[in-house]
Order: sequence, then C-alpha cells, then structure tokens
Amino acid sequence: MMIVKRDGKLEELDYTKLIIQINKHVTINETLAIIENIKKEINDRFDVFYPNTDNMKDIVEKHIYLYKNDLI
Repeated sequence: MMIVKRDGKLEELDYTKLIIQINKHVTINETLAIIENIKKEINDRFDVFYPNTDNMKDIVEKHIYLYKNDLI
C-alpha cells in the first residue's frame, strides 16, 4: 500500500511502524485486527488517490478508538 509522505514523495507504507504505534495502545492480536480494518477503509476510500501521512494518522486514531470502545 502506497502513501504520500509530507515531502510529497510516494512510498510504501511501513507496516512495522504502524504495528509499533498501534501496539502501544492495544495487544498484538488487537493490533492485527485493527490493521485489517485500516486496510479495508483505505481500499474503500482511496481508489484514485493515495492517502497521505495525516490521513493515515486520523484513520489509525479512529480505528483504535472504535476498537477500544467496542464500536466495531
């Protein structure tokens, strides 16, 4: 999955960084479930454009919140 970095470069999403950030808030099994939900949202929302780092931050925060509050 590609994302647009703040400097405008297009790069592959670093899943290791994503796992580390999410795992600060939930267990590893929950992290993997959250990542699957994030992948689904990105595929649904970004069919023409790539998400940028701010989009990713917002999506990750939203899915952690939803998961921790049993909303998904």
